Amino acid sequence: MQRLSDWLQEHPTFVAILAPGGSALCALGVRYAPNGAVITLFLVLLAFCASAPSLAARVNRLQQGRRAAEDCMKRLLQACAHSFGYPGVHVRVNVMKFSANRQRRKVHAATAFNMEKDPDCDLEIDATAGVSGQAAVNRRPSFGDISLPLQAGGPDWGLRDAEKARVRQSLKSILSVPVFNPAEPAGALFATLQIDSDLPLADIGFDQEQKWRVVERFADVVSLLLETDR
Repeated sequence: MQRLSDWLQEHPTFVAILAPGGSALCALGVRYAPNGAVITLFLVLLAFCASAPSLAARVNRLQQGRRAAEDCMKRLLQACAHSFGYPGVHVRVNVMKFSANRQRRKVHAATAFNMEKDPDCDLEIDATAGVSGQAAVNRRPSFGDISLPLQAGGPDWGLRDAEKARVRQSLKSILSVPVFNPAEPAGALFATLQIDSDLPLADIGFDQEQKWRVVERFADVVSLLLETDR
């Protein structure tokens, strides 16, 4: 079912007519209502008609803010990739957000960089699964060789078979850092920020502390953008 706010956004002409016309009809209804219950109903409808324009305008402002934040996020993740040598080397960057119950995390496909053609562009996994799950649990950067889970008998990093099958087959390394709530650093995380590559750890340097610090600085900006989107 389409949300009321979305519907109001998509029918501006109706909103423009609803406000004065609906308010007038409801006022007449209140005047001629046969009992208190009907009067209450018309008063509720009157309040809705009167507030519809301001509600639609507020929704428009919120959606514009979210679109701007999403565009900034895409540019930010692209800049992160370039800081690791893209396009000269293969690099992908993404943010994984928590589900409402915080049991799962999912790649935010709309802002992920260099993943649009990969099967894991919107991968969803358990909150503690994968290298990124270690970053979420330990609240510190985590890196790993993710070519191992794709080998028979290798560690699975907590991913289910269907999830492992979706991971880009040529990936070899990943670095993940937690994205903290800037208003509550000790509280629940907003997300995790990942950068991965077809290059091994020794070549891309995800196991080097100086590289962690670079991604952590990007994560600080990601946290501000996610806070704007809340």
